[in-house]
Amino acid sequence: MMNKIGERELIFDLKKNLREARKGLIAVQALINESYGVTGLHLNGNTAPWEELQTGGQYEEWLMDFDAAYNQVPVKMLLTENAAKENRVEKSES
Repeated sequence: MMNKIGERELIFDLKKNLREARKGLIAVQALINESYGVTGLHLNGNTAPWEELQTGGQYEEWLMDFDAAYNQVPVKMLLTENAAKENRVEKSES
């Protein structure tokens, strides 16, 4: 049986891992938002548009798990991350 300190450490580690996973999901979604698709995915030199690869698209099996995970990210976190990104862009332009 785990003691209280061990439980707290485990919860802390899980929360830290979850924050990192969320940041990764947000970063990939930002890439999707800023690009058209993936060139060469089908090994024919054509670009596969993101909408074909996401849920509802012809090849949705590629990113269905990503979409499901991303949809679990709280809206508040998305807004916070977007504001931080915009702030970094503004600082780099000045």
